[in-house]
Amino acid sequence: MTAPSWLAFEVLGVTLLATVAVLAGMNRVAVRARWSDRDRLTVTRAAVLALATWFVAAVVLSAIGFYTTTDVQVPRLPIALLPAVFGAVFLARSKALARLLEAAPQSWLVGVQAYRVVGVSFLVLWASGYLPAVFALPAGLGDVTVGLLAVIVSRVASQRRGAPAWLVGAWNVLGLVDFTAAFATGFLSVPTLVHPVAPDHSSILITMFPLALIPTYLVPLSILLHVASLTKLARERSSRRPGREPFHVAGPAAG
Repeated sequence: MTAPSWLAFEVLGVTLLATVAVLAGMNRVAVRARWSDRDRLTVTRAAVLALATWFVAAVVLSAIGFYTTTDVQVPRLPIALLPAVFGAVFLARSKALARLLEAAPQSWLVGVQAYRVVGVSFLVLWASGYLPAVFALPAGLGDVTVGLLAVIVSRVASQRRGAPAWLVGAWNVLGLVDFTAAFATGFLSVPTLVHPVAPDHSSILITMFPLALIPTYLVPLSILLHVASLTKLARERSSRRPGREPFHVAGPAAG
C-alpha cells in the first residue's frame, strides 16, 4: 500500500512544528525561571540534540521499513515507546528538569499538545479507504478531541486562578487513554502471526513512512508531556501538605 502524496508534507510539517514548539517552550521556561544564559543554553542545546537525534532515527527507521509489519513478523512499533520510558525515568531523576518543570506553567504543558488535532488525518485516510474504521475512528476522533480540549484547558489554566487540578488531571488521563485505545486497535488491525488481517481491513499504513512518525515520535513525545504535566500536579499537591517545604526554582543542578 502506498500513502497519498500529501501525507508526508502534513506529518513531517506537524512533527517539526511540535518539536520547535517544545524546544521554544523549554527555552522560554528557563528564561522565566531566571536561569543564567550559560545554564539556559546548556539545557536547550541538550534538548535540541536529544530531539533531533530521536527525530532523525524515527525518520530513517520508518523510511527503511523497520516498523513495517507483515503477516510473518512480530510488530516492532512498541519499540518506539522506549524513548518515552527512558524520558520519564530521566524526568523523575533529573534535578535540572525538576526545576525546569517547577517554572513551566500548566497552560503551556497542556496547550502545546494542540498539535494532536493532526489526528484528523486518520479520519481522512479512513474516508479515502486507506485505513480501517476499527483503528481510524477511535484514533482520529480521540486525537482531535484531545487536541481541541488542550486549547480550552490551556486557556482556563492561563487565567489568574488557573485551571483546577482535577481538570488538568482529567485531560491528561483522557490523552493517555486515547493512546492506549489507538495502540490496541492498531495492533488488532495490523497483520501479525497471531491474527492475520485482510489487506483491505489492515492498518499497515501506520507502520510505514511517513505515518509511522506519529506512533514512533509524536506519540512518545506526547506521553512525556503528559507525564510532565501529571508530575507537576503531583509535586504541587505534595508541596501544599503541612510540614512540607515549598519547592523553589533555581538554576539547573547536576543530573
